[in-house]
Amino acid sequence: MAIAYNNFSTEKVFGNEEVNIICNNIYETILEKFTSSTVNTDFAITGTVAKIIQGAALEDIVVMPFITNNSSMLNFVLNELPEKVNALGAVKLTDRVQLFFNNIYVEIWYNAAIGTLNTVSNLRVQATADIPLYIN
Repeated sequence: MAIAYNNFSTEKVFGNEEVNIICNNIYETILEKFTSSTVNTDFAITGTVAKIIQGAALEDIVVMPFITNNSSMLNFVLNELPEKVNALGAVKLTDRVQLFFNNIYVEIWYNAAIGTLNTVSNLRVQATADIPLYIN
């Protein structure tokens, strides 16, 4: 199956195209389960990556973080997403899932108070002021 969602690759979010492809695949898989309207209002890039996309200084990225405020989406992320995106491993916690690929780490967090989401370069990002301090 070809990946239809390719904004990470198109926008060259990461210099490592493998990371862009993994992020495209995560978005595509979530879009197959939920409507685009739901994904646009309930799922976004967060943490340091969101801050950089919104103009913060470049810094090393340790993990690619996403956030959702949708409990159904969290359930999907915890129980189905790791297998669907071929993660090598997954750690499932009550408020997030950590996915492991070849030297690439992704976290998808749940927070009922997601705050404001912005669109920057065709990417949904959590507003800098709303990014929880505990998310890198």
